Formats: sequence, structure tokens, C-alpha cells
Amino acid sequence: MTPVGANHPITRLSLDENENVRLWQEMPPLDGVNLLEPKNSGMVLLESSQMTSWPILTVGDFGKGRVLVLSTDDSWKWYMGMVARGRAHWAYLRFIEKMVRWLTKDPSLDPVQIILPERAGTAGQETGVRITLKENDLSSNPKGTISLSVLNPDGLKIVSNLKTTGQSGEYVGSFFPEKEGMHKIKVETPFGSVEESWVITRPGEDLDGAPQHERLRMISASTGGKFLSRGDDLLKEIESFVGRDANRFIEERSLQIWSRPYVLAVILFLLTMEWYLRRRWGLA
Repeated sequence: MTPVGANHPITRLSLDENENVRLWQEMPPLDGVNLLEPKNSGMVLLESSQMTSWPILTVGDFGKGRVLVLSTDDSWKWYMGMVARGRAHWAYLRFIEKMVRWLTKDPSLDPVQIILPERAGTAGQETGVRITLKENDLSSNPKGTISLSVLNPDGLKIVSNLKTTGQSGEYVGSFFPEKEGMHKIKVETPFGSVEESWVITRPGEDLDGAPQHERLRMISASTGGKFLSRGDDLLKEIESFVGRDANRFIEERSLQIWSRPYVLAVILFLLTMEWYLRRRWGLA
């Protein structure tokens, strides 16, 4: 593993650092690798241990997607080789699972996460978000490697602040939205970047929609209705109000039996059977 691979979610098969190193050291050796040279934008997670270090597993971003290159045809040896030794192969299966989850941008693997408040923000009021980093060696990184930027609905960058909470890997970002609409929040770190969208509403949009009794009473009086409030006799009031204007209707319908073809068919069948049985029994 490279230093980057030691902290990357794909190659971190165990939360314990020593255990993770041991799992990779126990992997059966590969017979060969494809000789490739990574671009500057790529991160090499696994490399050969020969005199010339050739990349074996390289990852990177491309546009809004992700790219992963496993430059060997013998990765199956990490599975079959462990089986041949009579050892468990769960580490290889977890490795494949993490590759797929990372490529599909599973949020649980993101080293950087933005935690938004439960309620929408309000224009004209300072608002904040929590930022967490999963890396364990943040203290070894220089200051200023973590940045926060916020774009308003017009795509313009607004003033934002970022400060630590005192806990390792936890930060609080704040900004002052001046208008309502969708705001984009972006956090960039040496381990990657993440974006979130957050809706800022007008003042008063998120207030509790409690009923205004006086207004409802005025509406009911002007429309011929009745205003009912909470109380023990509420159901009685509703029943008396509804039953007052109840109307009953009796509807009669007359249908001729001959207008139903299947009824006529049944009658003809019965008459025919009656004539047939009388002939058979000698009664006719």
C-alpha cells in the first residue's frame, strides 16, 4: 500500500491500522502487472514492491464521475490463493465491495461529509453546517488544506467561515445568505471534495401553520357555515350540524323480465326440460 492507500476507503479493509497492513501483507503475490503510468490527477493506492514501483490500483475523478484502474490480470489470486492456503477470503470480497461502492459514490465511504441542519435556512440569518473528516491523521496535514465555499442561486460566491470544534476531524462552517433559493456548499480537502445543496427560504416560510381561529370564524359566518372548536361536545355539534340538512330519497325502478336475455333463456330451458321429461316418463 502507498501512504495514500493506507487511508483510502477502498484499501482500508480494517479500521485498525496494523490489522489492515497485515491483511494486505498476507495477500498472495501477483504474477504480473500491466505497465502503466498514472496521471498527475490519479491517486495510486497499491503498487508493486519491486525496484520499479508500478501502479496496481489507481483511482481518480473525471468530470462528475470516478475512475478506477486495477492494472493486473491476476487479482483472482487474492481469492483463490487464500482458499488454496486454507484461509478465509473475506478480505478480497470486501475489497471488491469497496471498489464498487466507491465508484458509485456511496456516501458512507466519503472521507468528507457535510451534515446539513434538519430545517431549511432563512434568508437574512446566519446559518451553519457541520463538516466531518474520517481521516485519522489530520494533525499531520498543514493548515489551510480544508476550504469551504458557498455559491448563491446566481452562482456567485458568498462570504463563508470555517472553524474547528475542538474535536478531531470535526468543523463548523457558517455563511450569511442574503436571498432565498438553492445554495451550493462545497468542501475541499487533500482527501477529496464533496458538494451539497441546501434550500434557503424567505423569512416566515418555515413557521408553524397553526390555524387562525378568528379568521376561520369570520369565513364560516360569511359563507353560511359553522365554526367548531375543540371541546367535549365537538362530535355532537358536528352530528347536529350535518344531520340538519340531511335529505332522504326513495328511488323505484321497473324492469320487464323479458328485457333480460339470460332470464328468458332460463325460462325456455325449464319449459323444454319439462316437456322432455313428460315425454320420457309417458305423461304426455
